[in-house]
Amino acid sequence: MGSAWRCAHEDYNQTGMILKRIELLREVSPQVDRLLHDLSSYGNLILIGGAVRDLAESRTPRDYDIIVDAPDTRFAEAFSRFSYKQNRFGGYKLKVDGIEFDIWGIQSNWAFRERLLAPNFENISKGVFFNFDAVSFHLQWQNLDCTYFMEAINSRVLDILLDDEVVWKNPTPEVNVVRAWKIHKTRGLQFSDRLRNYIREWAATADNPQERLVEAERKHYGDGSQLSYDDYSQLLSHVKA
Repeated sequence: MGSAWRCAHEDYNQTGMILKRIELLREVSPQVDRLLHDLSSYGNLILIGGAVRDLAESRTPRDYDIIVDAPDTRFAEAFSRFSYKQNRFGGYKLKVDGIEFDIWGIQSNWAFRERLLAPNFENISKGVFFNFDAVSFHLQWQNLDCTYFMEAINSRVLDILLDDEVVWKNPTPEVNVVRAWKIHKTRGLQFSDRLRNYIREWAATADNPQERLVEAERKHYGDGSQLSYDDYSQLLSHVKA
């Protein structure tokens, strides 16, 4: 997978595939097309995370995470024809034609909300927890940012991007640990020493860490939950080895 990826601005391989798949999605679903059109009236749209990887590799995403580059984070008018929920971090979750969307104003992004970085497209990838998840695509600029993602793929190492002084400010450590194990299982990336230490430190302070991880996976992935108590016991043994 890594050799097929390039992140230069002038590279049209992944960019072209992403644009083609988005255009197809809009053609197949007029409701999705209307949603994206209405959201773009607030500001530029930035696709982030797993959906970018899946689209570039010609796979169907599990869901779509979109950041709206706008000072206003109230998008109720764009959602008026859909059923949606707002989470405690300021993001919106909705389903359109059976497709799940998680939508955030750029000011609601965790790293920007905590003022760790200036809120702009170039910093989105720098503010994610893992290098593997540091991939974003600016729909209007047609610009793919995947430098840190490529470092993960080429080195085959999953690592934490955040600086030491802010890593424990991240509000979802259980989800981070679940995500790490899923990436290891599905993509074969090995843990960096820093990530191993992070998981060990979290587990040492958690009451029944295996159950906490099973519950975190269920809440975060819903019907996509696949790992068991024993799987997470294996994870904790893995980081101690």
